[in-house]
Amino acid sequence: MENDAMKRISPESTLENAIADIKESGFDGLKPYLTPEALQKAQNFLALSDGLGMFGGMGMGMSFMMQPNNGGFPSNSGGSIKEKMKECDYTVKDITKDSDSAKAVMAYSFKDGKKGTVELSMIKDGEEWKFNNMSMPQFN
Repeated sequence: MENDAMKRISPESTLENAIADIKESGFDGLKPYLTPEALQKAQNFLALSDGLGMFGGMGMGMSFMMQPNNGGFPSNSGGSIKEKMKECDYTVKDITKDSDSAKAVMAYSFKDGKKGTVELSMIKDGEEWKFNNMSMPQFN
């Protein structure tokens, strides 16, 4: 069996393995790839969004929350964001890196055809690469 830390030896392997683990386990699959600070932000975001409707609590206003399709995201009626993460298809669109940091643009698409991108920042943590920040999802 592959050593878990080996999944994060480069930005590319981190992205590739994170996608596979998210597809298998949803948000729980992402946790090992996050810095402690990023994990806390993600948990706060997911708790807030699951409680208020998908992405409703992120300062986007009541009009966003009341849109029939939540601004492009699939309806929350089919499960939480944590579960919807498993249903997306992910593709790495672009990656730039130096010796201790990297940035990537990842595209995602839901089964209902909604698509978007998210920008990810990564840092080298010892010998491992981890996500330390991400942009708000952008929809096409």
